[in-house]
Amino acid sequence: GQTSLESLPRVWSMMKEQMAAMAKEGVTQEELSMARDSALNSFIFKLRDNASIVVRRMNLHLMGLPPDLLEKQFEMIPKVTTESVREASGYFNPEGGVLVIVGEVDPATPLFAGRKVASPAP
Repeated sequence: GQTSLESLPRVWSMMKEQMAAMAKEGVTQEELSMARDSALNSFIFKLRDNASIVVRRMNLHLMGLPPDLLEKQFEMIPKVTTESVREASGYFNPEGGVLVIVGEVDPATPLFAGRKVASPAP
């Protein structure tokens, strides 16, 4: 997603709240159905022509992932349950993740406290 630097602290806070709520409360069947449909429908755009299929397969190979991962994902998405989402949400750790920001930032911003702030090479 994209957001302005000014709204970044608010957006980051909202994202962490959502992750915490998902870990605590899980998702509803309606939310899960919408997410499943969205994920499955996105395959149409990810695999729109032979070139995009080849690029995806090359990326899988470069990342050391199984060549049939896309097919497996398509088969596995419908099998996701509200309980499996609740279990998986226990692995979310927004404080341990990487926050990538493209643009000028002030390292003194409280959001970056305790984080490494790197600037692009000139």
